[in-house]
Amino acid sequence: MPIGPYIRATTLDYLEPNDVRAELTKLAASHPGIMALRSEIKSLGFKPVAGAKGVWGTKASWTRSDNQTVSFEISVQSFAKVGSKNQAALLNVTTVGPDGATDIYRCSLQAPGGKWSKAVERYADKNNRILPANSYWSRAWRCITGSCGVPCRNSLVACTGGLAACINDILALCGGCAVKCLACAACNGRWWCRWAVGSCRD
Repeated sequence: MPIGPYIRATTLDYLEPNDVRAELTKLAASHPGIMALRSEIKSLGFKPVAGAKGVWGTKASWTRSDNQTVSFEISVQSFAKVGSKNQAALLNVTTVGPDGATDIYRCSLQAPGGKWSKAVERYADKNNRILPANSYWSRAWRCITGSCGVPCRNSLVACTGGLAACINDILALCGGCAVKCLACAACNGRWWCRWAVGSCRD
């Protein structure tokens, strides 16, 4: 029997594409930050990718032996531009700690030539100004390519399509490891969630 608290249960639930799209559409119509990010993406000539491959989402949780739980949810919407290999994505990331405290991060990514290793991250501040960031995606990328095995790394590096489809494809190779990395990037080493998903810091 392990000494001290240990993770006794994990859950992983892939969300239905229609549910993900409906939730992101609702946010895009009601949340100023998401509205600003989406407007910037569309102003650059990008349009949402249609169909099931245009969105992706998952929910996951980790429960400790002392019944503390960390939960995580991410939704991704892909955008493409006619006549261009450039890709864009909108991300909505939520982490909930054992005490119910909720951390939400929303950002956009723009990948020149569809190369997600070179993606530019932007977020909306509290005044809904769009500002550059080098945080969530860079942490997630380092974790996935460094911790989830060679096939998973190669699949992510080679993928130049929509981000939702890319993430969906790598899950066939590394499943829970990739989701844990996405959650680790959101946690960013904070004490209340790092016991569940590890420490990914800038």
